[in-house]
Amino acid sequence: MLAIAVDGNRKHYRFKKSRGTDEPSLFDGLFIAQDSKVSAFVDKIRSQMTIKSGRDVCGPATFTACRETSHKSRAKVDEEGLQIAVCRHGILLQGLNHYRGEIYAYPMFLQKELAEVANATFFCMDVACRYWPYLELQPLTEMKPFLSVMHAKAHTGKCEVKWGGRSQEGAGNTVGEEVEQVNSFLSRAALTTKYMTKSARADMITVLAMLWNHRKVENLHKTLSKRFVKTTQRAQTEVDNLESLKQELNISLEDTEQWVLEVKQWAATEKHGGQSSQEELQREIDDIIYSLRRKKHDLYRQNDSNQTRQRKRRRLTELKNKLRERILQYNTIDTCTETIDTEAACSLSEDVILPWEGKEMW
Repeated sequence: MLAIAVDGNRKHYRFKKSRGTDEPSLFDGLFIAQDSKVSAFVDKIRSQMTIKSGRDVCGPATFTACRETSHKSRAKVDEEGLQIAVCRHGILLQGLNHYRGEIYAYPMFLQKELAEVANATFFCMDVACRYWPYLELQPLTEMKPFLSVMHAKAHTGKCEVKWGGRSQEGAGNTVGEEVEQVNSFLSRAALTTKYMTKSARADMITVLAMLWNHRKVENLHKTLSKRFVKTTQRAQTEVDNLESLKQELNISLEDTEQWVLEVKQWAATEKHGGQSSQEELQREIDDIIYSLRRKKHDLYRQNDSNQTRQRKRRRLTELKNKLRERILQYNTIDTCTETIDTEAACSLSEDVILPWEGKEMW
């Protein structure tokens, strides 16, 4: 199996008042993992690790699913949602109940269970950049981290290059967002399952999962055929784009490979807590300029509608305003011997050389 995608679904909560009888589920442990096994695993992980509270961040973004620990919700609910794992074809593999929000231990349980049977190469998550350093169970690190392609746009530029699915060798055209499609189907039943008993809810979700998988398998030959055609066409388009770029810039294939290597090395540089505010500003300015250039380059290549482009332009304007603020902060630092031309930097011209880039060149 090439990839496993994992994500949570907070719509599948269940009210505490829907207690009913204590009869066991007809499909106990078939799709939704037994709560006792999950709870024991979570307790084991928390006892072995130094837990920090609060949410992790990636650049300016703070993610709800990005945390090591969480208290049980004060709302009048029992199960708070589902954590679901699917393959890259959208076939449901396994799930578990949330009782403490989307903590790292839940996807780790699914990864451990599926690693023994699926032999997957990539493990796709919305917050892979924060989850993978947390992972300390050595057998699980044999999988490769894969930051979902769509969610990677909300992360920093370095994060997208280092962890993003489009940068992973061997991932092909895998998106890592397949679980979103499954969640949209399962969420249809959330209006009724939240009032069911525990066993009835588990049976209903399992039956829906079986129905979904049956439909997926029945249509898999059509899906794979269409995907093959699209992937072949896209591969040829990218080859043509590369040839056009080589002719336009008068470069060789070795030059492009060297550029890719340099970008990966740039993305691999991590932020250290002991650095000065000047170095932090330099890094943040670099990240914003990189994001602006990438978004501007993709504005017409990846967006066909005017409405979408208008929304992207507003985001570009917000980033430019943020860039101006950071440059102003940098220019007011006493230790800075050279200032940055704000308008030149915001023009995103390739000819603009930042002060610290000039020092690196020499």
